[in-house]
Amino acid sequence: MSARGFTLVEVLVALVLCTAGIVVVSGAISQCVLSDGKAGELELAADLMEGLLAQLSSGEVELSSGSGTFDDVGYPEVRWSVEVDPGEIEGLVEARCAVLWTSTTGERSLELQRSYFLDPIAGGALR
Repeated sequence: MSARGFTLVEVLVALVLCTAGIVVVSGAISQCVLSDGKAGELELAADLMEGLLAQLSSGEVELSSGSGTFDDVGYPEVRWSVEVDPGEIEGLVEARCAVLWTSTTGERSLELQRSYFLDPIAGGALR
């Protein structure tokens, strides 16, 4: 620095350093916003999956292969599917459930598999 102020080179170096810092910070903020959006979508899918499993367990939704949407709870853009196959043990049924939705990054899904026991003594009642 001279007695009268900063030189042009010093100002340019400071400007380049500040610009680089702003670019790095804005990239980090952008990633945080994207991650927060994805986490919110996944949380919604988990809540909807929990409701679907509760309906399957209670018999409100028949334990058979099928698909549909969550129109009844206000999410017509989110779909569900259930595939039911007999298990290796008598009375055991394997249900593969999926919640599917379209995100800004493409098609996404949350999937799980659950076993149900249909009690042959109780006339095939779900246990």
